[in-house]
Amino acid sequence: MAVVALVAIAALTTIAFLRLHDIYDADALNMAGAMAILMPVPLYGILRWRFPPGVAFAGVLMIVLSPIFLSLGTSFHPEIPSLALLAWSVYVFGAAPRVGHRIAGAVLLFASLATRAGGALAIPPLLLVAALADRRAARGTPRILPWAVSAVVVAMIAFLLLIQSVSSQPGSGIWTFTRTWLPAMLSAARAVPRNLPLASLSTGLGALALAVVGMLPLLRGRRPGMDPVTRDSLIGAAALALLVLAFWLPNTVAAPRHFALLVPAVAWIACEAMRVRWAGAPLALMTAAILAANLAIPEALSAAMRLAQPTRSRWPIGTFFSSRQAMGREMARQRGLPALVLCGGAGNAEGPPGPCRGAFIQADWLGYGVIFNALARGGPDYPLVEEIRLPGPSVERTYRVGNVDLTILTADVRVEQAPGPVGDALRAILSAEILSAEAAGRTVAVPHELAAAGILPEPGGQTRRLY
Repeated sequence: MAVVALVAIAALTTIAFLRLHDIYDADALNMAGAMAILMPVPLYGILRWRFPPGVAFAGVLMIVLSPIFLSLGTSFHPEIPSLALLAWSVYVFGAAPRVGHRIAGAVLLFASLATRAGGALAIPPLLLVAALADRRAARGTPRILPWAVSAVVVAMIAFLLLIQSVSSQPGSGIWTFTRTWLPAMLSAARAVPRNLPLASLSTGLGALALAVVGMLPLLRGRRPGMDPVTRDSLIGAAALALLVLAFWLPNTVAAPRHFALLVPAVAWIACEAMRVRWAGAPLALMTAAILAANLAIPEALSAAMRLAQPTRSRWPIGTFFSSRQAMGREMARQRGLPALVLCGGAGNAEGPPGPCRGAFIQADWLGYGVIFNALARGGPDYPLVEEIRLPGPSVERTYRVGNVDLTILTADVRVEQAPGPVGDALRAILSAEILSAEAAGRTVAVPHELAAAGILPEPGGQTRRLY
């Protein structure tokens, strides 16, 4: 019965997030939040397979109270519900060697991928763990690896079919994504020095320090006192951590959520260090010290950066408190975009300069969502006229809103400000689009950070607006 209930939850959550691709649905958001709240349950169950109750509880705290999870847990981002479904998949699949559990694990894995595909990075390390467990198993013991491979294959095939079925735009779909978007999203090693501190602070420096201690026996080579279970445990967690870092460190978009899967890997290794060193009161004190370091250090650095550079736009590396405040300020700023760029009437390409002759907007994904929310709440139809993929993780889309064109260049201002060929190309495209729109009398709305950086063409036209 419990397996049936979990499968039902997975199916409902997947449907909810598929609906979110088309409409804003408060019920779907609430369902996603409820699913994420249950995440500590499978996490504790998985950690108990290896660790005593106190250490397992400490591991759960290191995960759910990490800077990344505290920020994502209040963001309505699908990353946390997806990871919650992934945790349920692993827990249900490994809880008992029954066919029902294997099937439920595969369904939950599909639900996780359909909610957010980033969880796919955990699949190779999980298969490695299954292979290592089978190698240790006694002769005649049922093997788990064939079941795990079968579950992954079924879930991945269902996920790829789903992606193809919901890709309505020409040239979209999983193959186009793999061939164009994914390579464009990754760049040279110049992004690594910026992303490495972000990954460390977002994961938690206290947990990372203890994880380094936990990895020392493996790094020193196999010792006589190191049992095979501990060795394989460290190898599996380290494989997950290295895969996440290898995939996301070169990414041009600096977002803490990219390293969400790093947190359970680090927490697992830290639990290995705790298991052999502390219990009872010392364990509780060490856990409190780790959590304090995880949360206090990013907050202190974030506050120092705001004091040193109060006008510079950057993703807050603080925890729940400062990131919530920063996001609140940014949302209040972005909510003014629709009033700048949308025409209250039908629009007239021959009318006076302003939004009723159309608009060009340079916005990030938050501004993009704010504009579309305004359009969906009562404006005219807005069919997509043109979509152009740009250097880096940027895209320009033109929509027909009433009788005029609305062009949105979705890009990260930090990428546009950065030196190098990608930044140079985006700056050239931005300048050309601004000059073209101003010449046509269309409203131009661009972030004030670009003006402060001297990126915008001068002099500014009468329809240019900074936000």
